[in-house]
Amino acid sequence: MTDSFDDKTQNKKQFVGHPMPPVEYRFKKGQSGNPKGRPKGARSTYKILDDILNKRVQLIQDGKRVKLDRRTIILLQTVQSAMKGNAKAVQTLLPHMLEVDERKEAIKNTHEMLTTDDQKIIEQFLKDNKNDEPSA
Repeated sequence: MTDSFDDKTQNKKQFVGHPMPPVEYRFKKGQSGNPKGRPKGARSTYKILDDILNKRVQLIQDGKRVKLDRRTIILLQTVQSAMKGNAKAVQTLLPHMLEVDERKEAIKNTHEMLTTDDQKIIEQFLKDNKNDEPSA
C-alpha cells in the first residue's frame, strides 16, 4: 500500500471506508442519529424483571396458604438453602447480612447520639402534634 490512511483523509469527501461513510449518508450537524428516540411504552429489561419479581404467588408455608412476591420467595429459598449448609447460598447471603447489621448499628448509634434534651424536645413535639392527627 503506497497511500497511507492519513493521505486519504486529506480529502474527506473522496475517501469512503470504515471510518468515513459516504458524505450523503453522514449525520448532518445538529441532527440525532435516532430522531424519534425510544418509543413510548417500551420497557427496559430491568422494568420487565422488576414486574416479574413483584408478581405475587400463592404457596403453603408452615401449613398455611400465603401470597408472597417472587422476590421474597427467592430470598426465603436462599436462606433455607444456607441453613441446610449450601456454601454458595451462605456466600451469597453473608455480605447482605453484614450490611443489614451495619445499618442497624448505624441507626442504634444515631439514637444514642441524641442527648436527653433532644429526646425531651422530640417527646414534646410528638405530644403536641398527637392531638392534630385527623380521626378516622
